[in-house]
Formats: sequence, structure tokens, C-alpha cells
Amino acid sequence: MKIKDLLIRGVSILEENSADEAELNAQYLVSRACGFERKYLFLNLEKEVSQKEIKKTNIFLSLKIKGYPLSWILKDHDFCGLKIKIRPGVFVPRPETEELACIVSKESLKIKNPKILDFCCGSGCIGLYAAYKNPKSFVYAFDISAKAVSCSNENARLLGLKNYKAKKKGRLSSLEKFDILVSNPPYIPSSLIKSLDHEVRIEPKKALDGGSDGLDMIRYIEKKAFLIVKKGGKIFLEFSDGQAKEIKKMFEKRYRKVKIIKDLQSKERFLEAYNG
Repeated sequence: MKIKDLLIRGVSILEENSADEAELNAQYLVSRACGFERKYLFLNLEKEVSQKEIKKTNIFLSLKIKGYPLSWILKDHDFCGLKIKIRPGVFVPRPETEELACIVSKESLKIKNPKILDFCCGSGCIGLYAAYKNPKSFVYAFDISAKAVSCSNENARLLGLKNYKAKKKGRLSSLEKFDILVSNPPYIPSSLIKSLDHEVRIEPKKALDGGSDGLDMIRYIEKKAFLIVKKGGKIFLEFSDGQAKEIKKMFEKRYRKVKIIKDLQSKERFLEAYNG
């Protein structure tokens, strides 16, 4: 069997099981099973595959059929050009979060030796990118999940970042002060969790469920950030389309220069608040 035949078979299996983006997912899974990156797939289509490679492809396909996110299967994820590790049980970053990471990293470059907090850090993607782009920064990352914290610290080590530290912590303490607080908190209303795609529902519920209206953690951040962000510092948040009006109103009671930023799809996605 050649790689092209294995690929055709993989696409067919995923389509028969109603997997999304069957062709793209098959390309990633077959490439990884055969030991190279997807970008080299079409240079190797005539290569004969071994039984070991076929077996590994079958394992990958079975996990995908069960609804495992691609990043859990491959155990890594490309985030703004950084290859980060993603373990099963750790929330997989979305494309919109890459935009938030870019916003935060640009803001950090305006500050001398900025101290940044990534709250609800998950894999650590936002804080890792900020630490990577600004070596003069120091990034702390908090998450309630021990798996997420372990994954974040492993990523920092693999990226060679000395200016990043993740801790298992689910609450904010006023004993620490930061120039920037950034968070991609859980913001999906509890009633909508069951309606999500299976591939999303399989991810940790604590990273998704934002309470009855999706704003429980955002309310908590609004209340606490005032105490831990330095005067003149900023808060950046990601939220769901349709939540902007309520969140902006919430933050305007306590913060100055509150604005909503649209993502590349022109959806109101991010909040920037100045603690003046």
C-alpha cells in the first residue's frame, strides 16, 4: 500500500463516520503516522507504507471517530507559529485566541519589563506567545486544572522560556500586581453545552461552562482585576459573539477607556479595559 492509498482510505473512513473536514484531518493523521509534517505529504504519495504506519494510522483514525480533537491525537498544536504541546484533557486553542495573543504581545512591548498574568491559561498559549515575543516580560499563568498547568510549564521548557511560570490557582490574589491581565475564560452558557459539537463537548467542561449566561467568570475577573492590575494597566478578555454589550456595560462601571475589539471575522470578540 502506498501513502496515497492510505490517505484515500482514511478520508473514506472519516466521511463514513461523519467527521468534519475529513480530507484535511486524514492528511494530518496519515502524515504524522508516517513520520513527517503535512506540508510534505504530497511529496511522499508514492512511498510504500509499513504495517507499523498502517497500524498507527488506524489508531489515529479510531480516536478521531470518537471525537478527539486533532491536537489531542497529534499531541501538539501550531499557535501563532509556535509548536506547543496539547495533552488530552487540556483545552485546545481556537484561531480567535491567536488574535488575542497578538494584541497582548504588542501591548506588552510598550511597557518596560512588563509583568503579565494569563488567567485560565489552559495550554498556556497566550502567555507563552507573549513571553516569547517579549523576552523582557515576565508572564505568570494560572489555571484550576493541574493538567493544564503541567502542560503550560512543559511548553515553556520546550520553548526555552525563562520568563514564564504557570501555577495551579483558580482565584486571583490582590497580593500580586500586574501591568496586563489577559484571560480566555469559560464563557459558554450552561444550557448550550449539550448543543456543541461532540469534539468540543469532549474538552474539559470547566474550560467551557460560564454559568447560566456564560458570564460568571467574567464577572469575577471584572471585580478582582481592579485590585491586581496596576494603575495604568490593562485587562484583555475573549468572549462569545453576542456578549459584548453586557460585558462592556459591566466593565464601564469600574474601568476607564473600555472598548470592544472585533476579530478577523468582524465579530465582537475581545475587551480592552484601562485601569486608570
